[in-house]
Amino acid sequence: SKVSEKGVRPKKAHKTQKKTPMSVIFLWGLWFFVGKAHLARRKAFGFFCFVGPNPLLARLTAFAFFYWLVSFPRVMRNATQSLILLCLLAFAVFAQMPQEADRLFTYGEDSTKDLQALGVATRALQTDANNYQWLWRAARGHYYAGDVAKGADRLKNYQAGVSYGLRATAAEANAAEGHFWLGANYGGVGEEKGGVKALGIVKKVRAEMETVLRLNERYAEGGAYLALGELDRQVPRLFGGNLNRAITRLETGVKLIPQNLELKYSLAQAYRDAGRKDDARRTLNDISSGAARKASERSLQTKARTLLTKL
Repeated sequence: SKVSEKGVRPKKAHKTQKKTPMSVIFLWGLWFFVGKAHLARRKAFGFFCFVGPNPLLARLTAFAFFYWLVSFPRVMRNATQSLILLCLLAFAVFAQMPQEADRLFTYGEDSTKDLQALGVATRALQTDANNYQWLWRAARGHYYAGDVAKGADRLKNYQAGVSYGLRATAAEANAAEGHFWLGANYGGVGEEKGGVKALGIVKKVRAEMETVLRLNERYAEGGAYLALGELDRQVPRLFGGNLNRAITRLETGVKLIPQNLELKYSLAQAYRDAGRKDDARRTLNDISSGAARKASERSLQTKARTLLTKL
C-alpha cells in the first residue's frame, strides 16, 4: 500500500459481514408475548392494556415504544425526528381506539362484551370529555346496558344514555350517530316511565329519528325507520300514532335495507294490525325462510313462525 503525504497508511477497506438480526427476533418475541399477556389481562403488562380490548394495539404500542427506546441516543440527536415519532405513535394509538371499541361491541349478542366496550368509551371520556366519537358510543353502550339491566338500573342506564346523547349532538349536530342513540335512549326512558310521561317523550324520539333520516337514512341498518314505524304502530292515534304511516315508513325501510329482519317483523305486525293478513303471512314467511346472520335474527325467525300460526 502506498503511504499518504502525512505518512499514515490508509486503512484497508474491508467488507462488513451480515450479522444475525437479533433485533428482529427480539421484536417478534415481544410481539407474541405482549399479545398473549394482553389477552390474559396480566397485571404486569397493564401499561399496554390501556389501548383497548384488541391485543393488536397493545402489540403496536409495545413495538413502537421499544423501537424508540433502543433508538434513544440517535433519535435524541434530532429533536424534530423525536417529536414526529412520538406524535405519530400517539396518533396511531388514539385514532384507532373508537374502532377497537366497535370491534368489541356486539349490539346485544354478548352483553359482557357490550359492557366492556362501554367501559372503554367512558374511560376515554375521562381524558377527552367532548370527543364526539366517544360520546355517541357511550350513549349506544348505555342503551344496550339498559336492555340487560334489572330494576331501577334500566332507567339509570337510559338516562345516562340520554345525557351522553345530548352532549354528542351538541358536539356534532350534523352527524346521525348522536341523534340516533339519543332517540333510542329517549325511547328506553319512555318505556320505563310508562303512562303519560312516556307519551310526553314521543315527540323527542320522533324528532331525533326524523333527523337521522335526513342525515343518513341507512344508519344502523335503517334503524330510524324501525323506530318511527313502531312509534306510529304502538302509540294511540289520539296521541300521534298512525298505522298507515307506520306501514309506509316500514315498507320504505325494508326496501332500503331488505336484510333487516327486525324491520320486516315490525312490518308484518303492522300488516296484521291493519287486517292485511295475506301481506303479513308473506312477510313472515320471508323472515322464516331467510338466512339468519346472528342469534337475534334466529330468535326473530322463531317469533315469525309463532305469529304465523296465529293468523
